[in-house]
Amino acid sequence: MAFLADCRAEARADGEPRLVSVSLEADHLDPLAVLESIYEPDDLHFYLEHPSSRIALAGAEAVLRRDFSGAGRFRDAQHFIRSTFSRTIAAGDLEGPMAGPRFFCSFGFFGGGDSDSPFTPATVFVPRWQVVRFGDRFCAVANCMVEPDSKLDAVAERIWRAHGKFQSFSYAPGQEVDPGDRVPSKPVMVQGGLKQVEVGPPGRFEASVATVLKEIGADICRKVVLARAVDVTTGSDLHPLASLNRLRVAYPDCFSFSVANGRGQSFIGATPERLVQVTGRSLQTEALAGSTRRGASAVEDAILARSLLQSEKDIREQNLVLESILRRLSNLGIREPETSRLGLLQLSNVQHLHTSVRAELPD
Repeated sequence: MAFLADCRAEARADGEPRLVSVSLEADHLDPLAVLESIYEPDDLHFYLEHPSSRIALAGAEAVLRRDFSGAGRFRDAQHFIRSTFSRTIAAGDLEGPMAGPRFFCSFGFFGGGDSDSPFTPATVFVPRWQVVRFGDRFCAVANCMVEPDSKLDAVAERIWRAHGKFQSFSYAPGQEVDPGDRVPSKPVMVQGGLKQVEVGPPGRFEASVATVLKEIGADICRKVVLARAVDVTTGSDLHPLASLNRLRVAYPDCFSFSVANGRGQSFIGATPERLVQVTGRSLQTEALAGSTRRGASAVEDAILARSLLQSEKDIREQNLVLESILRRLSNLGIREPETSRLGLLQLSNVQHLHTSVRAELPD
């Protein structure tokens, strides 16, 4: 209580609330299971996992949230985060993996607000609770806002109730699981009443391909990524976290993710690509383009892999992506990044050309 009283005293000194965060190393916790157990469709949540690396993090409910739009949304979000961190007090097991408060962010490609879009151009929030797995270490964090006039008993109750739950989290009270039932089942897709309808008039995708080929031939563009949109309707409710669990089981070498908008809708997926990772002064990114399927046998798989590595068309596509990355890094003052030899990223159902890029960040 004395700790919270000090936090409130700081808030009273300048009239500004304090973000207070308490971290605790915990026993085994599955962040997705925790999120699924307390999931509420009208709460914000953020989830990210790379199963084969045994890294996962989840956060839900918001003690602090801001939405941004326009071309300056990244800068505005950065200013908000730095300003909040200047009034943040963290305590507990701060040596734990990813301890302390985290800002979870989602950004759209475009800064303008679309009235039909379920997501804002940019959302930044601090969750009420967050859980992290990093290898065999686990960390639970409870966050709260302490105002100049906060009732400390209520704040303390929320923090300790959350940590008490994480220390002996039961996931689903009353649900018994036979420890001997350890045989994993294959991912089960939604059955019954599944309906898929391609968005747009018939033949639109083929017409788009023809248009792009003409524009490439006329040197209007060099590379275009076309996509098809499909509306899928099921005969029963579709739980976003159940779908996410199927993705992480089926694609352990991909980054599975879920971002909720707090209004019952979620953006979920699994991607093999890492946009960028910064650890200390080290930056890591990658070029991933050019694809083929996996073979039914080791010989067929090897033939497909060699054909991809020797494909002039796919190598040209890969080089365009790599050139774009290096150009953008150069704009940030990174002049001599280290690139790996062209190789393959082989996933369960597809293989891609892959080039890793590493660099030291300038001052």
